[in-house]
Amino acid sequence: MTLTTLTFAVEPKPMEVKEATPAVLSCVITGITEVLSAASWTDSSSDVALTDGDDFTIVAGTYDPGSNSQTTTLTVTNGVSADSTFSCKVSSTEWIKVDEKTLVALNVFGVTTVVNRTVSASEDAVLSCTVEGASQIAEVAWVDGSTEEPLPGTYVIAQGAYSETSELQVATLTIPKTALETLSNTSVFRCDVQLPGGGVAAREITVYVEPDYGSDKTWIIVGGVLGALVVGVVAAAAVILYLKKTTRVTAAVNVEQRGETICIANEVQEHSGA
Repeated sequence: MTLTTLTFAVEPKPMEVKEATPAVLSCVITGITEVLSAASWTDSSSDVALTDGDDFTIVAGTYDPGSNSQTTTLTVTNGVSADSTFSCKVSSTEWIKVDEKTLVALNVFGVTTVVNRTVSASEDAVLSCTVEGASQIAEVAWVDGSTEEPLPGTYVIAQGAYSETSELQVATLTIPKTALETLSNTSVFRCDVQLPGGGVAAREITVYVEPDYGSDKTWIIVGGVLGALVVGVVAAAAVILYLKKTTRVTAAVNVEQRGETICIANEVQEHSGA
């Protein structure tokens, strides 16, 4: 005959979520042989008891004889805007416990990316996804933002190192030049972030692929009228038309930027002059 010795314990289950995202915190009480006599939650900063309503939902939980446990939960309906701490308070007649208090953290993390990115088809492109404010390393996956399908094996995904000091992790996706050459002019990629505490987040990056004309390229900036010929890096806000140097501008056609017709410029025709 095997005797089982039970020990009363309260295990907090913290969460990390995006700002203003619903969250469910819990306390698992083990080592009991009957239902708790009371279970409640408070805001630890003021120790004021929380009540069911628009902002919170409290469930005392039911006793599970199979595991000699009971789980009480607090749902924070609208989430929080900054790291917060709540407390579960439990009472057990069996263990002579009254308002046994355990802190449960609800932390906020963020994910940032460059929303629009112009890359050259002449070299590999590296996209980044930064996780901020997390208490531990996140798992980051990248998918095709249009189809939500996993990316081919030729794409290189790096999780990035987690810094406890700065609470930062920078994950990257490297798109090889061979893949860029087959992409449409505008493609969407998405980084999906999953934290061990249950927090999830996703951010999309729209990638605009600049054709690879090698050295035979001139950039024409188009406003309401044609601007000057410029060779070099052009501000993202400019309306850009990519042309070969052997291209002459004549009369009217639509000019497209990033897949949308935005203005009328002059017709583009090939010619042999410079």
